[in-house]
Amino acid sequence: MTRELTAPAIPPAGFRILGQQDAPLNPLTEQRAELEHIALALRRTRVRQLIDHGLTRLRTMAQQRRGETCVIAGNGPSLNAVDWDLLDGLDVLGANYAADHPELAKRLTLLSVVNPWVISQRPEAFTAQPFEVALPIHLALWLPEGDQAITLPAHGGYAPAKSAGEPLSTRSTVSYFNLQLATLLGYKKVLMIGFDHRYTQPDNAVEGTLLHNEEADPNHFDDSYFAGRTWQAADTARMELTYAIADVHGQRNGMQIINCTPGSALHVFAHVPLREAVATYTDSLAPSASSTQTGKRERIAWWVGALSHRKPAAVWITALLIALPSALSIAQFSWLGALAAAASCIGGVLLLHAWTAKQQVQQGEDWMQINASLNQARARAGRLGNDGS
Repeated sequence: MTRELTAPAIPPAGFRILGQQDAPLNPLTEQRAELEHIALALRRTRVRQLIDHGLTRLRTMAQQRRGETCVIAGNGPSLNAVDWDLLDGLDVLGANYAADHPELAKRLTLLSVVNPWVISQRPEAFTAQPFEVALPIHLALWLPEGDQAITLPAHGGYAPAKSAGEPLSTRSTVSYFNLQLATLLGYKKVLMIGFDHRYTQPDNAVEGTLLHNEEADPNHFDDSYFAGRTWQAADTARMELTYAIADVHGQRNGMQIINCTPGSALHVFAHVPLREAVATYTDSLAPSASSTQTGKRERIAWWVGALSHRKPAAVWITALLIALPSALSIAQFSWLGALAAAASCIGGVLLLHAWTAKQQVQQGEDWMQINASLNQARARAGRLGNDGS
């Protein structure tokens, strides 16, 4: 949802804040977007096919990854100072127009896009590429029929995807989407590059404010990145919240995230120079034996997660406990069957209550860790200065 600023401040040179009157004619108005969601809902079979195809491709990527460590690239100006030879042999996840960088394009394993303004202005940047492309299902309308992109279920809230098939969050930044993908793909170390985390934009621009670059783009590795294009303002505070959530979620899944961007203003993650991080966390580029052996147990776990993301395991168990004795009592009525059905109902309710209580406790613990991570980031930023220097 975009917001119109009723009394906008004077924006920096080269920027124009867009309101209802001067927004460019674009098919992604709220009305069109609503119609597109309705169209997708009416094509449920096609949507299911796209998601199943995306999950299959994602599982194949998990099996074929080159190691336990991956690189997630932001698109900040610091990307131009990266020693690209250090990334040889590593899987690299990029975002948006990352392929415009020639060195990054040669190393991309996967490219993600979650913002409709990004894909609508350059859909060709995400089609017929030599690397995988991942995007939320509602953006699939921008791709040609038969495109082989990884289309996944998604939502606009903050909750991360905890298993394959569960909707991924697209909140605040595409990098949060990529961090969730890294977890699902089974990486244990993530090295972040190009995350300068500072933006030249109007001071009172908030998340969702539409801006139009009338001159060179100062926020990315190439000054033509958003030049002459419309984009949505960055909200670094909300971005940091998603990063803190990703950090806690990653730790729960045994994944460590390291920021290797020199002079970065992002302090949620530990800062380690890229050369040192590569030497420390990529002693062996080959995946461990446990990650390369995808036996029956792993395949079953993957698809159970994909199929049951809307029906937690406790619900499935409860349904089974209720269904079996009930069927027995109906097929062959007896007091024993009736008592078994009653006992299973009570047991199912108690099990579901215990599972719900456990989830609530875990959510509370997660938010405590997220707040602690944000407080530590603010403390580090305070020691270094607001600009991260």
